[in-house]
Amino acid sequence: MYMTAWEIRDGEREAYVSEGEGDVKSLLGDVISMWTQNRNLQDWEGKEKMAAICFYYSDLSEHEIKAIFGVTGEGDYPGEPHWELPHPNEGILYIEKS
Repeated sequence: MYMTAWEIRDGEREAYVSEGEGDVKSLLGDVISMWTQNRNLQDWEGKEKMAAICFYYSDLSEHEIKAIFGVTGEGDYPGEPHWELPHPNEGILYIEKS
């Protein structure tokens, strides 16, 4: 069975979702929803790239993305998965697919 997993970490795992035969976009949407819960990210320096990752790779709607980050992410293609962004607190935030 093929396993898909998405992870957001900064050295330690902050959010993780995996599934045997899941929709990759919905899995990323789930892990980002878990990670963004109870965070104010409207002023975060990595919000544009994270919004673009959400727009192109997750099942989150433009409305949901804009509500979380204040931008939709449309038009700013983030490249292929394994992304590094500045962490909202300090350090580097890694988003990886396996």
